[in-house]
Amino acid sequence: MGIPVRATVGAPRFRLGYVLGGAMPEAAPERWFMNREYDEFRRRMRHKLHQVTIERFMAAAQAIADRHGKSDARVVFLCFENGHNKKGWCHRAMLAEWLREKGQECPELGSLSPDDPALRRDPETGEVDPPPFEQDELF
Repeated sequence: MGIPVRATVGAPRFRLGYVLGGAMPEAAPERWFMNREYDEFRRRMRHKLHQVTIERFMAAAQAIADRHGKSDARVVFLCFENGHNKKGWCHRAMLAEWLREKGQECPELGSLSPDDPALRRDPETGEVDPPPFEQDELF
């Protein structure tokens, strides 16, 4: 599906069933405004993105693809929070909205294919170790 890239303040608190291809702090909220109410969080997140600029944002995403030797690969921004969290919203939706406003495609992706090479496999059994979580958080 592309190169999985962390768009979060910190690393996931659980073991992933695939290898991350990088991190993009430009796409992550700042820790100091994470516990704000929706309207304030959204305002601060959009302000951060506007300061980054779409040109610098896309250059950072392209640099990740280039480092992997896949200059035409899709960079997949990940968040590791359940979309149905206690707040009922996630910064990824704000990021997707901003990217679309700037003329960038930003499709929501489903689960990884079982034969995706990004999945870690047990060398003896070939089983995914651990099984991937349902990736409805991707876009």
